[in-house]
Amino acid sequence: MKERKNKEIIVTITCAIFIAITSIMAALLAREKVTLYEYKEMPTFKFINTSDYFPLAPGNQWVYEGTVANAVVDSSEIIEKEVMLTMSVQDIVQNGDIILYIMNGHPSDAAWALETEHIDEKIVRIPPTKYGYLVVSNKIFYIENSKLSQIIQSLRGNGYLGNNIVSQNDLEFEFPLFKGQRFGEVSQIVRQDLRYFWYVNDRIDFHEPKTGLVRVVPEYQLIYNTLPGFVEINFRPYLGILSYKYSHHGTKSEVNISLSDYKIHLDK
Repeated sequence: MKERKNKEIIVTITCAIFIAITSIMAALLAREKVTLYEYKEMPTFKFINTSDYFPLAPGNQWVYEGTVANAVVDSSEIIEKEVMLTMSVQDIVQNGDIILYIMNGHPSDAAWALETEHIDEKIVRIPPTKYGYLVVSNKIFYIENSKLSQIIQSLRGNGYLGNNIVSQNDLEFEFPLFKGQRFGEVSQIVRQDLRYFWYVNDRIDFHEPKTGLVRVVPEYQLIYNTLPGFVEINFRPYLGILSYKYSHHGTKSEVNISLSDYKIHLDK
């Protein structure tokens, strides 16, 4: 009886060793074919990473193409056209670790952009607006053109912006991104209907070949939902805005544009 029990133990151990060796060999063979490694968010994100996470170096530019459809003001006519829009970083104003990037062209410029004079154009080139991206720590605020001169003057002086110049309503990005993240006005981000603040709705992972390996690259879907409409931005870290969608639930206005070309380098 004891001898039989010892044989059972030996057989069990032998089987376990065989299975382990087989698993290791299978893993090694799989690694020989392709190696998978996943992009990881930085656990120690610092403000110096913000302008790399969204590469806002002077000279960088992003070109967007797609379709726009909107009703013409004071008319029942709806125009739908292929469009092209360029976003670029023009200049930089800095005070310590507070940085203002002077920008030209934003995907939102495409909303309500079509007029009757565009009817005969095959591709409409959207005129770029001037604005700013104010980088404060891990936050990026959208600064309207009307506020730029005052902020530039302040940054070149004592750095004090004064009251009511920039608010949480101007916050467009807060890094690093993660699914379920909320940012915007504090009184709004507690809303259960997910309206009137930015909400990171999803993370989508793409498998991208890179020098014989496969890299898992994340893309984040950001939503800003309101009663009259919504904005959707797809963003990839270290590249920027991949696509921009806008839809108005009342008078027709729809934008669906995606990144078609870009020229970027990191600001070192």
